[in-house]
Amino acid sequence: RYFREMVDKFGTFEYALAAYNAGSNRVDDWLGQGKYRDPQEFVESIPFTETREYVQAILRNANVYRQLYGTP
Repeated sequence: RYFREMVDKFGTFEYALAAYNAGSNRVDDWLGQGKYRDPQEFVESIPFTETREYVQAILRNANVYRQLYGTP
């Protein structure tokens, strides 16, 4: 439920994952500090190593599952 709220609030899976891990207020702050061309650029600029690596790992794993099983 919380993750769905984050997807609805931020509009992208990447931002929602960061908010799920670090909190939505932090993501609001990070988004306010920079202009990102795309969500991937945002992910690469996340200042918290733990959150950046968490988001990257989830995205990487999601890609592997898509390749193995296709899109649901």
